[in-house]
Amino acid sequence: SVVRVLHSDEREPTPLPLHHTPLCVTIGLLNYDRHEQVQLVDPSDVEEALLHGRITVAVNAHREVCAIHKLGGAALPPPSFLAAAASAASKAEQLHAAVAAALAGGE
Repeated sequence: SVVRVLHSDEREPTPLPLHHTPLCVTIGLLNYDRHEQVQLVDPSDVEEALLHGRITVAVNAHREVCAIHKLGGAALPPPSFLAAAASAASKAEQLHAAVAAALAGGE
């Protein structure tokens, strides 16, 4: 197959569709004590230095999880994992709205 790059003088540019673009949200895992774990959504640099682990969840605008990446030694039991995924989906929904608003303002 052949790829042909057209100059904008030859053809009207086509907008890039961003309907299903996943955005990544990091959840920091901080073990408060042996029986309690705190989850931080999008931790700061200072918070990241204290984390025992992290999980990054890629979520699209429809709250569908597209990818998961877990780092660190902190254990993450299934109920905590589901809570982290739900937090990431909520944050991603806010981020998708912000991206959509920024793109609409640029038109």
